[in-house]
Amino acid sequence: MYNVPPIVANELATSEKIIHQLNGTFSLPSGKSLVGEHKLFVTSQGNVIGFDSGGFLGSPTAIKFGVSATKKITVFPVYGDIRLEFNDDQFKFTSRVNEDLFFDELITVFKSDNVKYIVDAVVKFNDVEDVTAFISLNEHEINITVNPLEDSGDGQPISIPYKQCKASLMDEYTIILAGSFYKGDEKLHSISLRFFEKHRLNELHDKIKNSDNVFDYVSSGANIHVGKLYGLFEGETWDGQSVVIAKQKNTIELILESPLTKIGEFSLSSYDVYSHNKLIIFNNRNEIFSLEFQYEEEMSKYKLNEKKENIDIIAIQEMTKQPFFVFHKGSTIQLLQRKNGPAHFELVDVDDVSIRPHHDKDSMFLTVDITTKDKNVCFLVQKMNISTFIYRTYKSTKELLLPHLSNEQLFFSWARQVNDYVLYEYFSQLFAIESGIYEILERPLTSENEKYYQIANLLFHGLKAQRKRLDIVSIYLPTVFQRMDETTLQSFGQAIEPTTYSALQQKLMGITNQVNRSIHEIEQNLAYVSFAIHPELDIRGKQKHQQYLLSGALGVGAITALPVLIIPAGIIALNTHFQSKVNQEMDTKKLALYVDEAIQCFEHMMRVMVPFFVSESNQTLFQVFKQVEKSYQPVIMQDQLKDEFLKRISTFYTYKQMPIDDSTTITRSFIIEKIHETQNQANQQLNELKLRIGEE
Repeated sequence: MYNVPPIVANELATSEKIIHQLNGTFSLPSGKSLVGEHKLFVTSQGNVIGFDSGGFLGSPTAIKFGVSATKKITVFPVYGDIRLEFNDDQFKFTSRVNEDLFFDELITVFKSDNVKYIVDAVVKFNDVEDVTAFISLNEHEINITVNPLEDSGDGQPISIPYKQCKASLMDEYTIILAGSFYKGDEKLHSISLRFFEKHRLNELHDKIKNSDNVFDYVSSGANIHVGKLYGLFEGETWDGQSVVIAKQKNTIELILESPLTKIGEFSLSSYDVYSHNKLIIFNNRNEIFSLEFQYEEEMSKYKLNEKKENIDIIAIQEMTKQPFFVFHKGSTIQLLQRKNGPAHFELVDVDDVSIRPHHDKDSMFLTVDITTKDKNVCFLVQKMNISTFIYRTYKSTKELLLPHLSNEQLFFSWARQVNDYVLYEYFSQLFAIESGIYEILERPLTSENEKYYQIANLLFHGLKAQRKRLDIVSIYLPTVFQRMDETTLQSFGQAIEPTTYSALQQKLMGITNQVNRSIHEIEQNLAYVSFAIHPELDIRGKQKHQQYLLSGALGVGAITALPVLIIPAGIIALNTHFQSKVNQEMDTKKLALYVDEAIQCFEHMMRVMVPFFVSESNQTLFQVFKQVEKSYQPVIMQDQLKDEFLKRISTFYTYKQMPIDDSTTITRSFIIEKIHETQNQANQQLNELKLRIGEE
């Protein structure tokens, strides 16, 4: 009970009583006493009475604000409280009450005829965030628009179909919606709505109760998402229909969104699972389909397939998002959604396959361009199967040409592929360094020191890797090729001349020594700036992947020992703390002097020495394979040799088409072209020299 002054009681109508005393400030037409008591009382009929005791010298005063169609109390939430304001010529007041108190005791007396609510409801997202919002109830969905003064998001309303949420009434004014919702990129599992007007809550509850609800079609406790379905599922073809995806542990249920119809369910353990952007692809080794999610974080609960053995080649048509199995038949690529079903696409007379630059490093797929005689198309193919796809495409296409090719032609085609492979493994690191230096010099950085720092590390670690590559290529590759030919020739009762590949080994070791002498001059300059060299690069993750194709296809165990290419991406990602420390200690002029000198020495090697080394390597390999051909001559007409040479050619071709590593889309064939171009540069220099001699 409240101590109600008599003058206040006199203002009460029959059956009207005081139900609450407010804290706040108010003003009266005659002004307020300076030292008197000032109180605000709320009556059971929603009126507010201001009381001033008058203090020592004044008389008590009370004024009643009554119901009015034109003057209303303004009500709006403020940080967990409810603010009440009123202002007219006779009476002004401002008060704040606890939100729970307002809904428990006061809201029943504050009716719409004497109160103006600024917002529709107080909203809590996931039981933590407390904001005010405007609510609109349409025929099929509720739209929640957070008060712009409190919205830290994009200002867009949250739209929730009635059929996708469960409603629980907590009290006369509060309803909780459960389901799977999003506020911008924030995932919501529950939304609490505390309405100021009871009829709005009842209207929402009735709309949800009277809607066909997705929770009636799925297992209890399932996590709900909304997405789109593509491909072949349960024997039916789907082309982006909206579906509700219900996941409970290892089981997925799919419900067509309109009209709500259960399509089917499946166990995740029966499927291989892959991802690309917001797509998840499901393959049960017979049918294939994909689900497109609204948000990538919804995909985190699906365990992706990372096995590399016995994997179907899968392609995605990027525009339609349709997934397919890929099969090769002659020069035709068939794309199917059921393994024994009809082909959805057939690509006939494929001429070339190339990998397109990609930007999504987290995707399990790469974009592949396929060129046929009459069109160009592109598909996404799994990274883990990209080499198999290229290999099968190239090999199946060339198999049709075998009857028209002689074994000698195939032998020398294979020899050219080996020549390219040796040149790549021998010199690719030098060209990667050259490209990296240009990239660093052209990049806008904060200081010249940073450029010199990165170039010094690129040269140091790149040339160290180059030395290792030279040793491995010159010592082990001749042995690898010798064993390959020995195995093939022994099946025909023939043998390879033992000295053939040992001569190649000696020649390559001689070239290695010459290259190392040029490298040594560069390293001498870098020794003067050792304070700027980072002790090591973390390249272990790439080591295993780089030579996977050839080591698997040819059984070339030694090739896996080749060091990975050192490229700018690895240098730029050096430890920033270490770099900051170096910048404090380094002698700027000394760093610039010796790194510039190292760059000049490197450029000299690339312009003058490398063309010579490449020419020497080409001549050496040409002579060696002329000798190898003699060992094959007695059996050169054997039909089985065609298949053997085609397998080798296809393997080396595939290796060239692949990126140099996972951090870039620059292919090995691009580097090989650069290496071959050095011969044109050498010829230009010879012609210029001839002109000068002729002029003299």
